[in-house]
Amino acid sequence: MERPGVFKLPEGYHWRAGVLACSTSRARGVRPDESGGKIQEACRKWWRTEVTARRAVADDRREISRVLNNWCEQGLDVIFTTGGAGFSPTDVTPDATRDVITREAPGLAELMRAAWAKKNNRAWLSRGVAGFRKKTLLLNLPGDPAAVGECLKALRGILPAALENAAGRLRDVPLSSVG
Repeated sequence: MERPGVFKLPEGYHWRAGVLACSTSRARGVRPDESGGKIQEACRKWWRTEVTARRAVADDRREISRVLNNWCEQGLDVIFTTGGAGFSPTDVTPDATRDVITREAPGLAELMRAAWAKKNNRAWLSRGVAGFRKKTLLLNLPGDPAAVGECLKALRGILPAALENAAGRLRDVPLSSVG
């Protein structure tokens, strides 16, 4: 059942996405990337978005930035990162993302934190950011699958409007009417 007020994609249209797990243990294959799987499923189910790039990298600022830059240059519409956004000294995903983006989208990061905080006040310990490099939207999500689920629910209605607006196709539709 569709929710009223949720922006609908034109028939047959989809975006291209990347999912980057930023975790040394996931990159080494020690832990499965459940959060990345959740993101990929939401992309398919909610946004008819094809995940054309998916990878796990260690908690290394330069490597994360390199992959994000590469994916932006490939013209992906949206890149989701998962993990590495906390207070630990090895959590460098937001720093690497800031190295790449040229315009921040702080409202999206705040939206995800607020939605997650309704279930777990540890959400306020996230340093995750959101922003653009050219027309690619980059979003830092937590590493915990349950937290990722809450963040994705928060993005469900607004993400299509953000991507269409960034592409210059939604200038006359107020974002307040979405979601």
